[in-house]
Amino acid sequence: MDVRFPPATVPAGAPMALHLHGGGWIAGARGDGPWYEQVASGLLDRGFIVATATYRLAPTHPWPAQIHDAKCAVRHLRSQAAALGGDPDRIVVWGHSAGGHLASMLGVTGPDDGFEGAGYPGVRSTVSGVVSIAGVSDLRPLASDFLLGLALVATFGTNNPNSPILRTASPVTWVGAGDAPHLLVHGERDPVIPPSQATTLSSALRSASVRGDLLRVANGGHSLEGVGGTPAPGANEILQQILDFMSSVMR
Repeated sequence: MDVRFPPATVPAGAPMALHLHGGGWIAGARGDGPWYEQVASGLLDRGFIVATATYRLAPTHPWPAQIHDAKCAVRHLRSQAAALGGDPDRIVVWGHSAGGHLASMLGVTGPDDGFEGAGYPGVRSTVSGVVSIAGVSDLRPLASDFLLGLALVATFGTNNPNSPILRTASPVTWVGAGDAPHLLVHGERDPVIPPSQATTLSSALRSASVRGDLLRVANGGHSLEGVGGTPAPGANEILQQILDFMSSVMR
């Protein structure tokens, strides 16, 4: 884990943010990916402590190693909050693509759901809010895509849409009252993860009376880059909405 601190001295009890990288659960490293530096810099300017964590990759380490490590990273931050100058009760998480999937899993699963893994026993892995950029909410519809199907086999051991593994590894399966509020940001022309993934999770959260904000980016690709036109809203407005959401759930 790498941890960055605000440029100016802030009072003890600063909000904390954890970043989880994308890469289809089989690639990537902490600090990688689109929007990491923009969001991290914006949060630092707002007085957040910002962390980005490594997690084990498939196929060497199949599911649920990835969510075990993500939850351990939250528990580490919470256990070290006093030493870092952070508030253990104010931790928000964000990620892109597979990182968005893991972020949402953090937001909708608890200690009784079987994903806690090891490390820092007795420390909570709950988060105050989730931002998922081009994230996955339901693995099952992705199984028919050739490339995504290969990633599913490598990570979850199957691309059978009827598999109970894909069902239990999908954030939408676990949505319920009291889950962490979400901001779901998705390009309407994402060629990798269909925008319906964001719509599905937003609807499920709202049905459970949980905040499930949805920001769809016209002409936005997988990294919210322009595809066939100029993205709308633009990058600056997207960034401000992400930062505003993270600040709002910390109050």
